[in-house]
Amino acid sequence: IPSDFVISQSTATTDGVDLSAQFIVNNNVANVMSTSFGLCETALGTAGNDFWNTLWQQAAAQGITALVSAGDSGAAGCDAATSTTGTGTGVNGLSSTPNNISVGGTEFNEGTGTFWSPTNDPTTQASVLSYIPEVVWNESGNAAGGSGLFASGGGASIIYPKPAFQAGPGVPADGARDVPDVALSSASHDGYLIIQGHTATSTGLFAVGGTSAASPSFAGLMALVVQKTGTAQGNANPILYSMGQNQFAGGTAVYHDTITGDNSVPGVTGFTAGTGYDQATGWGSVDAAALVDFWNNNVTPDFTVSADPASQSVNQGVTANYTVTMTAVGGFANPVTFSISGLPTDASATFTPASLTGSGTSALAISTALTTPVGSYPLTITGSDGVISHSASITLVVTTPDFTLSASPASQTIETGSLASYTATIAPLNGYTGTVSFSVSGLPAGASATFTPATVISSGSSTLAISTTAGTTPAGNYALTIAASDGTLTHSTSVNLSVTDFTLDASPPSQTIVVAGSATYTATLTGLNGYTGTANLSVTGLPPFATATFTPTSITGSGSSSLVIATTSNTPAAIYSLTVTASDGIE
Repeated sequence: IPSDFVISQSTATTDGVDLSAQFIVNNNVANVMSTSFGLCETALGTAGNDFWNTLWQQAAAQGITALVSAGDSGAAGCDAATSTTGTGTGVNGLSSTPNNISVGGTEFNEGTGTFWSPTNDPTTQASVLSYIPEVVWNESGNAAGGSGLFASGGGASIIYPKPAFQAGPGVPADGARDVPDVALSSASHDGYLIIQGHTATSTGLFAVGGTSAASPSFAGLMALVVQKTGTAQGNANPILYSMGQNQFAGGTAVYHDTITGDNSVPGVTGFTAGTGYDQATGWGSVDAAALVDFWNNNVTPDFTVSADPASQSVNQGVTANYTVTMTAVGGFANPVTFSISGLPTDASATFTPASLTGSGTSALAISTALTTPVGSYPLTITGSDGVISHSASITLVVTTPDFTLSASPASQTIETGSLASYTATIAPLNGYTGTVSFSVSGLPAGASATFTPATVISSGSSTLAISTTAGTTPAGNYALTIAASDGTLTHSTSVNLSVTDFTLDASPPSQTIVVAGSATYTATLTGLNGYTGTANLSVTGLPPFATATFTPTSITGSGSSSLVIATTSNTPAAIYSLTVTASDGIE
């Protein structure tokens, strides 16, 4: 079977692995491809995960079967295999999409059994006498003689929901795309022998292992399937899972079920092998001959329907675009026509093309009107050949341009006669571009407000300055409402303004003394609404040759001061009106 090896040089923005995979798919280089690279979903980020999901979706639609190694760090897919301790669970994002086959690893468990001949068969050159039992590949620090995190990658995706094909005995009911799908030998102690750089003095013989070797090995088996059937298979997972379901229902045995071992590594508890599917080896390894011979024998011609993205948000009057993928299974070749239900009022949908024969994609455009009601709509896409029907669910969220209003700080405390400042911020939603003006209500008496700037276009902030008047603005707590409006849309938010003040009292109100005598008064300052300022005391209206002394000379918050007024023999006898004043510089 001819094969191609594609190498691309990395650029400043794109890795060579991405470029090579993209080249193979865009140019339909082969019906089967293998990628022995990986990066966990978290590290890939949204753009990276979208790239690989879209690429493998395109590959499947073109009939290309994409196989990807599940990873060599066991359940700790975000850590390097050479690390001594894992930091948490994770899976290879290149391998976890629903559109590729994820290949995990097994390990021969020959023990003391004799499963091979000491000499090669003269005709086939084979030395193996029978099937060698397998366990989960785990040569990590958890295993005797192991090191690092070297083990079969596997676990649950945090990106993709469980695809329709992923069902059968052992498949977790976790709602997530689980990996791997299948597995092949990956242990270094049973490595794959290759020759590279053979010379007169060196055989150039190397042993390689890991799921990076298992994936291209399984790709070779899929190439045999394509060769036998004469048909490109695209995403072969529906058939692989159908074979597993059939086997565990008593049908043809294609898989060597791995029921022993796990992919736990130092620091991370992984997944244990079990009957049927598991997240350490998938369905297990395969009997290559059975896989090829019975590829279509136990699979009813059928198809699957999927859609991407799962949800879209658009403004009223805007079109939402989805990609609908139909994957033919078991030689299914009937034309499938698409329809959709659940559309909101004044919305319409168009499939291009309206039907597909064989695997492929159709572009779904959902057009909304300015009158389409705002809301979230669950939609059902159905593909049917008139006899068989399958559906996929998507969500359409219809929005309208809007904005949010926030204000800070949430509360301010000032003394009457001073200034309070707040910041009102506008943030656009769904492409909002309007002009917003501001207002405030709930101001206390004697207070005024100014917004700078008075309006904001689309997004930005305005400073609200509130001026109070000493002697007019009373102490108290005031709930203020800041509103923003463009004439159609209005939003509001609340802030609190706390105004403090104080009162001053002097007693007794009147005293009579003889010339050259003295009088003592008490000045009492009472803080209002949490007043904490410091007021200095003074008195005016003293008679000639009289002096006044405050002890203390100032009061902080609340308190009293003793005022002593001393006269002399030169002070004229008369009635004097005195004014005691307390001032903190604001009032």
